[in-house]
Amino acid sequence: MNDAINEGPPPSSSPSEKWPEYTDSKFSERHLDGRARKNRTSSFWFTAANLTKMYVGIAFISVPKSVALAGIYGSAIGFVYIILMNTFCIYILLQARNRFKREPIVDICDLAERLYGSWTRPFLAVLLIATNGTFLMAYIMFFGTQTDQLVCKTFKAADCGYGHTYAAGILLLIFPVLLVRRLRGIGFFSIFILIFTLISISIIIYLSIVILQMSPQEANDAYGTEITDEDRDYNYFDGLMIPVFCATMMTLFEGNQQILNLYSEADKPQQFFTTALVCIIVLTVFVAMTVGYLGYLAFGNGVKSVILYSLPNNDPLAITAKICYVLTIVGSFVILIQPIYYILESANWYKAVGGTEEDAPTPPPAKKAEEPEMMKEEEAEPTPEEPAMNEGGEEGNE
Repeated sequence: MNDAINEGPPPSSSPSEKWPEYTDSKFSERHLDGRARKNRTSSFWFTAANLTKMYVGIAFISVPKSVALAGIYGSAIGFVYIILMNTFCIYILLQARNRFKREPIVDICDLAERLYGSWTRPFLAVLLIATNGTFLMAYIMFFGTQTDQLVCKTFKAADCGYGHTYAAGILLLIFPVLLVRRLRGIGFFSIFILIFTLISISIIIYLSIVILQMSPQEANDAYGTEITDEDRDYNYFDGLMIPVFCATMMTLFEGNQQILNLYSEADKPQQFFTTALVCIIVLTVFVAMTVGYLGYLAFGNGVKSVILYSLPNNDPLAITAKICYVLTIVGSFVILIQPIYYILESANWYKAVGGTEEDAPTPPPAKKAEEPEMMKEEEAEPTPEEPAMNEGGEEGNE
């Protein structure tokens, strides 16, 4: 009777029971086994290029319209919130992943399985495929509509409305790039595409500055725009629209759900957070805010939902910017489809049908067999030749 009382409650079966103890050590190359080192081939420049291409999507050219809704000062508050929120999300995501230093974790599905059990993987897989699939469909629509607009309004084609055909043609052209397996290889493509991104953003900023210096009538005469004097009656603050602005502009960093995919191939994991932080700040300040404010000041309250549609149709620079931004979205498409590939290649049915050994996730390290208690005690005692490391030493960290 007394023994039953002293036994206490049964042991917990919570997944957290299997978590390794938290340590202050930094996740770095010394925690990687041979196979993990082989997979981590993405250098700093390739990682930065892929991060940039992952982030720069359609949302960056829709910022002027969002600024028009929240106001110049209201949107500034929103931009601060966006930087802080995205930075914090990446930080806690990497901290959760680094709790399992010796285990292979490639995406949020792997992390959810380690944290809460295998039952979470299907739910996270469906969520990730749905999220990225939505963005990819938006990109495909952009391919078609933007190309159709160029053909019809700029090149004055007789037949219009072939957006689906143009989108299918672009997908066919980039199909070989979609077959590249490693992010290092995609990094070369990302660096190449970033050239067109820089050209497009620079032209948008330049044309916005030129039109801003003109009166509405002068801009209409020179570029064929439709700016009115009322459009230049700027909105400075609308507190009710700040939440809408923040919700809309969070799509600036729509690729955060695949941060772990990029992290899993970075050759210097200890530098990844700094790289991501610099990308977020630079893209927000020098791209989103610059395009947003200059575009709004130039075209006013009548700015289109995508600033490319506000640019003059017949100006050579505007045509170049539109073409270059289509190529920019092509680069983003190639990055955003990668997590879906990993989910499919990790599935048992895929490996059974035609997958290779490389498709399989790295198995977790095998646990060592329990050693006799006396042997453990002998190994725990420091010897004169081999003094024990203190608690803050390198060897003491997991």
